[in-house]
Amino acid sequence: MPRTGRPRLPTALKLAKGERRPSRHNSAEPKLPAPKRLDPPADLTGRGLKEWLHVAPQLHKAGSLADTDLAALADYCRRYTDLHAIELEVVLLRRYLSKLEGRKNTDVKDLLSVMRGLDSTERRKITMQNQVNTLRREVGCTSSSRSGVRAIEPPDEQGESEAARYMSAIKGGRA
Repeated sequence: MPRTGRPRLPTALKLAKGERRPSRHNSAEPKLPAPKRLDPPADLTGRGLKEWLHVAPQLHKAGSLADTDLAALADYCRRYTDLHAIELEVVLLRRYLSKLEGRKNTDVKDLLSVMRGLDSTERRKITMQNQVNTLRREVGCTSSSRSGVRAIEPPDEQGESEAARYMSAIKGGRA
């Protein structure tokens, strides 16, 4: 049975957002390795390939890309390619429609057929835009998907242990 509501946040994201209550953390959460290589999938072409080459290194450098996230990133880039193809189709149909409307002896059936095709393609475009935006948020490529995340310095650089940070967050707690 599918889960309802918001998906659970990973522990690292909870800590980055400032969650201080140890009861809300999964200390046994697996730490997944970062990908060793950022080669794009072989079937990725066009705008999707450009998007991969633009986004993958940035996510990897930020430390928000695990090896298991590459499939989701590839899906996002494939849908991005599909969206671009549909946008080009809309442009071509609009040009063709304007040419038909400019003619003196245009058949009404031809006009209606092109208008229906344009309407159908516009609906496909909206659906694809929604899919791309959902995948973009899942991968962490939007500012709103990162808005609550703060960069946390590792304990070595910060000069205090994880236990000390918990205790300092508790009113009256001591490290």
